[in-house]
Amino acid sequence: MSFYDKQTMRVKIDEDHTITIQRLSYGQRQRCISVAAIAKVDENRQETMTIDPGRLSIERLVYGIIAWEGPGFEGRVVNRENIEDLPPEVLDPVTAALSNFDDGPSESQKKA
Repeated sequence: MSFYDKQTMRVKIDEDHTITIQRLSYGQRQRCISVAAIAKVDENRQETMTIDPGRLSIERLVYGIIAWEGPGFEGRVVNRENIEDLPPEVLDPVTAALSNFDDGPSESQKKA
């Protein structure tokens, strides 16, 4: 397996619907963090950085979801607006899968 091979997996939402995700590249992951970062300067001119978890989650979904299948997605392309319009019960398992996927390739993937 090349370092540049796109790693994908399908997340089954229910009997009729699946969402295909990709493992984020280093650059994609850094862009997600950058968008979610909030810099603050206090009265002593000390800068602190925090991450907005909601913003980070949405960015990871936007970069991570590459396709979907099923009648519930009919006529909708994969884009930010359509991803944000999906109900939480559809995206919660996708968010979990992306988190697990970002941990790196499984042992079986490493051996392939």
